[in-house]
Amino acid sequence: MDSGSEIEHEAFLAFWLTRFVFPVSSVILRAVFPIAIHLARGTRIALAPAILAGIYRDLSLLKEKIVALAQLDHFENEQDSSALVITLHSPLQLVQIWAWERFLELRPKPNLIQLGEPRFAQWHKTMLRVENVRTVLDSAEESFDRHPYAKTLKNWSFLSFRQKRNVGIG
Repeated sequence: MDSGSEIEHEAFLAFWLTRFVFPVSSVILRAVFPIAIHLARGTRIALAPAILAGIYRDLSLLKEKIVALAQLDHFENEQDSSALVITLHSPLQLVQIWAWERFLELRPKPNLIQLGEPRFAQWHKTMLRVENVRTVLDSAEESFDRHPYAKTLKNWSFLSFRQKRNVGIG
């Protein structure tokens, strides 16, 4: 370990890809080795589409199970309830943070970001209990933040290139 060798870097990237980008297995997938080798050699590869595909896949699975649950009046036996078991692998915390950034009523009190920390650090170990999320979402039209990343935060700032108001074209 810590030899700094090229193969060690490739092995780490293979682990990282399996754990965080393609998290569908508890073992390192053979399919990630070519990607890990390319990344280790400096080839730029867009990983966001793969992560988003996983999120959309898991959200679709979740929706299917929610619809199936809504169609059941009650569980006849244990077999009915086991049919609703679902295993999700994608980083759904990204969806949670997306919602917190945009729906003010769902947003917990953010942490103060320390110098050099990423913007996501403001949500580390934060929680908010909401009785009825549907009610909050239905009444959130006025408070929905379409551009949360165009605003500066305490201890975290950048240049803004976006206009503060909407301008009609036509």
